[in-house]
Amino acid sequence: MEKLPYYAKMLKEGIPKIKAKTIPDNKLFNFAAEDSWKEKLDTDILDAVSTLISEYDEVLRRIRVSRADIQTKKRYKDIDRILFSQGKDEDFDADVLYAEFSKISDEHLQKIHEAMIEQNWHRMIEEDREVFLSEWLPELTEYFDILSDFTFSGYRILNDLILDIREANSAESSRQLYRDGDTENMVVMTDAYVNKLASDSYREAVAKKCREILEKITKPADAVKYAVALGKRGFMWDVLIDYVSKNALKVRRDDL
Repeated sequence: MEKLPYYAKMLKEGIPKIKAKTIPDNKLFNFAAEDSWKEKLDTDILDAVSTLISEYDEVLRRIRVSRADIQTKKRYKDIDRILFSQGKDEDFDADVLYAEFSKISDEHLQKIHEAMIEQNWHRMIEEDREVFLSEWLPELTEYFDILSDFTFSGYRILNDLILDIREANSAESSRQLYRDGDTENMVVMTDAYVNKLASDSYREAVAKKCREILEKITKPADAVKYAVALGKRGFMWDVLIDYVSKNALKVRRDDL
């Protein structure tokens, strides 16, 4: 029984991974029958479609990130444990510490963390700890006793607080749907998601708006060619699914 995990590991390493079979374009699409079909495509349209696909993918990526659950305060229990071990859990609350550090800018937190690493915060003697805190966190003097108490791994509290707050700031920033420098197409597709009905799929809402933009570049039937030429079959299935059959070869499954 003790060796089962080892045997499972060896079995996993000994079994070759299944590689997905990619069917060549000329076996799926009638326009790919000629070897030189890509050379006949309009380069300007190809570039425009390529840009739109990149914008579409980025909008979907942001939406997925914004919908995902964020795990915050991952080190909360560690801080709570240290305060309990030090006998300070009744006088000081971890939530209050998080609230105070949330008021500090991310740039300043980064500088503090860099200074901690440079000056070996975890090895500082007691006299130097308050000097460090007075220099970097003068507005939090009432918490100096907690942050400078290294008993029961108390040196971890300042580091844990900074890491958790910075990770929360980064997660919040990554959840932003609209950002500086977004193209008009990205704004329009994002608007389609924001204004969609609750019952509608976010992918369908964005794909529908993307289709409207795409039709200003080229005909949907021709757009299939450009999507395939760019190796973006996923985009084709999302946005141009009703035109795929018009370009598909009628072949038996055994011929694939």
